[in-house]
Amino acid sequence: AMQQELLLNLPLLEPAHTCLTVVNVGMPECWVLAGDLHCAGVRGTAAASLQEAMQAYQKAVQLANLPPAFAEIGRLEELQGNEEAALSWYSKAADKQYSTAELALAKMLAAAIKEDGSGTMVRAEKRAALLAAMKAVKHGLPRAKALAGTLEEDASKAAVLLQEAVEEDGHPECLLTLAKGYAFGQYGLSRCVDCATALQFCLPFRFWQ
Repeated sequence: AMQQELLLNLPLLEPAHTCLTVVNVGMPECWVLAGDLHCAGVRGTAAASLQEAMQAYQKAVQLANLPPAFAEIGRLEELQGNEEAALSWYSKAADKQYSTAELALAKMLAAAIKEDGSGTMVRAEKRAALLAAMKAVKHGLPRAKALAGTLEEDASKAAVLLQEAVEEDGHPECLLTLAKGYAFGQYGLSRCVDCATALQFCLPFRFWQ
């Protein structure tokens, strides 16, 4: 407990180096934090920081098989366009019921959904993405209801999921998805331009479209 408190209160001068020092005295979770700090670009160039981040997350996996490390390796692989590797790492974290990875996995599955000859999304692929999103919800990430709402075929259930995502989480992604639903009359929602506009004004500026 003392080591944890010491870590969290250290000044961010050489944070990644400091974290690695603490790791060596018995806190493997700090390898994940070191990776996070490298990703934030706290030292070196962006490319070097990402490489060091990957090494830190891999060390966390070697020491303790930490789900957050699995998920972060998956994120870095996805950023580099290595979709197959990303899916593999996200799946490893999802197998340990890590909700962040379950949502990331659901997003990748949803993005990969193809359409059949009639322009309809392939049902099996859609269901797989929906299942992953709902697992994230079950394991404590209500934000995933926004994605689930876009995948749910039952219109009434879809609308409820989108509204619950905003009520229970309020993340900009949830607000944006609900706003789009109202703007275009999708996901079981009646078209309501005023509702969409009101939600848009609740979003940070970078989400405005």
